[in-house]
Amino acid sequence: MAQSSTIGSAETIPNTEKVLSMWRSFLRDVARVKGGQRSKVIEAMADTDIYIEGISERGKLLNLTGNEAIEYKVADFISNDYEEILAHFNIPYNSVVKVEEGMELKNCKGLIQPLYEYFTFNYRFCRYGNRNIYSGIWNWRDY
Repeated sequence: MAQSSTIGSAETIPNTEKVLSMWRSFLRDVARVKGGQRSKVIEAMADTDIYIEGISERGKLLNLTGNEAIEYKVADFISNDYEEILAHFNIPYNSVVKVEEGMELKNCKGLIQPLYEYFTFNYRFCRYGNRNIYSGIWNWRDY
């Protein structure tokens, strides 16, 4: 993890029991591969029903700072230095391939972004028109 970073709030959207159950089992399995003591901490990041005394709050998703992630064995290492990260995990620098974005990709991103925002806004408006789209800022019935 990088310094001043956080980890958590991994709840699924939509938050149905079926999807949440699958996601928790996936996270639990990943945590067990890395070391079993982390599994409940990782699950608490995805499920508000999981409470760990002294770590999480009841009814809230768990979020950890970088230092807390180290303390609870969710993260292995904290650094902002690229070479230090490679050295810590014994990754030789010559096996790292850095790929730069070409001008074509940058242009496509610039063209697509406004269209993406337009269509996602309209989708939310059509689907949730009678509910507040932006957390109570406005409602279509107000106009």
